[in-house]
Amino acid sequence: LEDREDRFDLQCQKLQEAAAAPAERTYWYCLADLDPAREAIEGFHEDENEYHLGLVRFDGTKKPSFKVMHQLLEARKTNPL
Repeated sequence: LEDREDRFDLQCQKLQEAAAAPAERTYWYCLADLDPAREAIEGFHEDENEYHLGLVRFDGTKKPSFKVMHQLLEARKTNPL
């Protein structure tokens, strides 16, 4: 996906799908994006997606998916399993 907003929308969608999955537990890969100065598992910037998996950008600003995660966790408080 080329457009930044499309990537944010896709991340939010995937988070909601994961939360709705018929599973006892769901895990999200990471809270914060990877530092662009660091090497990812596959190597230094081999796959740009590896640097943008978090709910928070590297600089600490929250992505739209952070709000979705917050809403999902709040809903779980009022409606536990």
